[in-house]
Amino acid sequence: MSFTRRQFIKLSAAALTAPLIWPARTLAEPHILPEPTPQKLPRWRGFNLLEKFIAGKQRPFVEQDFEWLAGWGFNFVRLPMDYRCWAETPAAEFNESTLREIDQAIEFGRQYSVHVNLNFHRAPGYTVAKPAEPSSLWTDHTMQEQFARHWGIFANRYKGVPSRQLSFDLVNEPSSVSNTDYAAVINKAVIAIRAEDPSRLIIADGNQYGTKPVPELVPLSIAQSTRGYEPMLVSHYRAPWILGSDQYLKPVWPIPLGMNNHLYGAAKPNLQSPLVLKVNCRQAGQLGIQVAHVSVQAELIVQADGKIVLQKMFTPGAGAGEWKNSTPNKAGGFEADYDLICHAELPAGTREIRVE
Repeated sequence: MSFTRRQFIKLSAAALTAPLIWPARTLAEPHILPEPTPQKLPRWRGFNLLEKFIAGKQRPFVEQDFEWLAGWGFNFVRLPMDYRCWAETPAAEFNESTLREIDQAIEFGRQYSVHVNLNFHRAPGYTVAKPAEPSSLWTDHTMQEQFARHWGIFANRYKGVPSRQLSFDLVNEPSSVSNTDYAAVINKAVIAIRAEDPSRLIIADGNQYGTKPVPELVPLSIAQSTRGYEPMLVSHYRAPWILGSDQYLKPVWPIPLGMNNHLYGAAKPNLQSPLVLKVNCRQAGQLGIQVAHVSVQAELIVQADGKIVLQKMFTPGAGAGEWKNSTPNKAGGFEADYDLICHAELPAGTREIRVE
């Protein structure tokens, strides 16, 4: 169905070259979109449209998508975009033909009463996708200037388009950045946008891939967007971009109680914590721990009532080893897949097991 639909896309040259005209709308019109504010967003419902998701694979947005959405009762689309669709480099001039295709999507939204949310999924200096950007948005001041410049250009282009029809979502799922540094980068983009269009509705994702609200953004008077991924075993079942998701058990609901299957060490201090099990081992026994993946050199330690009963180093490297396969990691070492069960002997009377 998707192939057939896109095969017969016909967008007239006039539609792509004529400037957008935003006719005045009144509250008496049917299907008028609700007025959003940073303090209270409407209860939008809708989908991502991926026509500008990856540079090199971009194509025009499809009117029928908006028609179907509206017909099904939805009123929201998010356009996660790769900045390289309109600029070959962060500092390059914008490609006007690409911008006209984004214009067309906003016009489709107006026609079908669907709110359009523009989002930089790959921004100058940052993306959750691969490959990573060569410079970091969080530390490179040049990238921060370009990030703000890009949003300033969009703000100028769509000045006068009501916020009930259009909003800006600045960067998709920030990570590996403190709240303070993240808010400082967002503030630069907010200043650039408001210099062109003070009334534009601006949204920023939460930190840690959108999962954590950022109090430091509150003074900027912008909205925040967070993620409802939990439980990950359901939301990311077999998601190809999540390592190990192909090993997730088939989701059932309600999810049976289980144990966390990740342990974090000093390389991720914000997540580092032991797995503590409260038990009552009346007899001596054995604890088996299956090791599936080791991201960096790490030491596995198991304690029974404070006494170490297992201590093993994992040092992934190149070539053959006790691992099944290994690849270089970002830290300059190696990460590896294992198929290994480590056993710890538990004395009789053990009441607490600590794994870290």
